[in-house]
This record gives sequence, C-alpha cells and structure tokens, in this order.
Amino acid sequence: ACVVGSWVWCANAGDSRALLCRDGQAVQLSMDHKPDRSDEMERIAAAGGFVSFRRVLGRLAVSRAFGDEEYKLMPEQSASKPLVICDPEIRVARLMPQDEFLFLACDGLFDVFSSQEAVDFIRARLASMAVNEQDPHRAVQDIVHEAIHERRSRDNVTALLVTFKRAVQPQR
Repeated sequence: ACVVGSWVWCANAGDSRALLCRDGQAVQLSMDHKPDRSDEMERIAAAGGFVSFRRVLGRLAVSRAFGDEEYKLMPEQSASKPLVICDPEIRVARLMPQDEFLFLACDGLFDVFSSQEAVDFIRARLASMAVNEQDPHRAVQDIVHEAIHERRSRDNVTALLVTFKRAVQPQR
C-alpha cells in the first residue's frame, strides 16, 4: 500500500491483507489470493490445474505470489498457463477525514482475527493511550502477541500500522 496525498493505492498479490479503519469500521482494500476463492479456482482450472484441500495442486495455499516458480513453469503438468501468477489486484481509495489508520498484515494474523476484530483490537489499544502518546508500534506489538500467544496462530505473523493525523478517541 502507498499513501499519496489523499489517496491510498493498494496492490496485492498474495494472502496478506490491507485494511483501512474508517470511522471504526474495517474497509478491506485487498482480497486474499487463496486458491479456494471462486474466481481464483476458475482461473487455475482454466490454466490446466486444480485446487484440492484449498491448495493449488493440493500443495500451495496461495494463488498469486512472487516466487513459487515451480507452479508457474510446469513442463511435467498439462498446464497451459501458470497456475500461480504474480499479477496484483489494485485498488485505489480516497482518504476521508474519518479515516483513522491503515493496517497491513499477513495471513498468519488473519487466520485468527477477522478484519473487523483486528480494527477493533487496534482501536482499543490506541484509545487506551493518551491522545498525544498513541504509539502505533506498541499497538502492532500487542496484536501480533495476541495472534501468536493467545489465539495460537500456526503461521508466521507480520503486521504494519500507519496512523493518520486524527487520533483514535477513547470509547465513552
């Protein structure tokens, strides 16, 4: 994701997710590229592959990615096109005065948090801090810790938080 002036540009190829917190609501800026997503499954089948156990050829749990070249150039398969592609889906959103933050995280976090749960968690952490001392780094540390140690994510967990000028106000 890239913030330019009053616009946020999000290009995604993979199973990480970008969220915008708009007035407390999660606005998803990217779609996870999972093989069992209907449009991805159709694309994979049209290229000569299949999805089994929610994985490309029963093995890879992502349908778009950089790397994973063994799923792109497959002379031993009857694939006519790459099964895993690196073409990103791009979304552009205009930032509004009620936008509080941009949150990006990998699937290890979103395996154990819904988009709205993640936004609610971060808002609660930021709101618990004094308005002039809100620390995005600490909020991210807390949600990553929660995902790994409390909710027991079984995958790697990486997250990034970009706060905008408007502070998250304490809940009343």
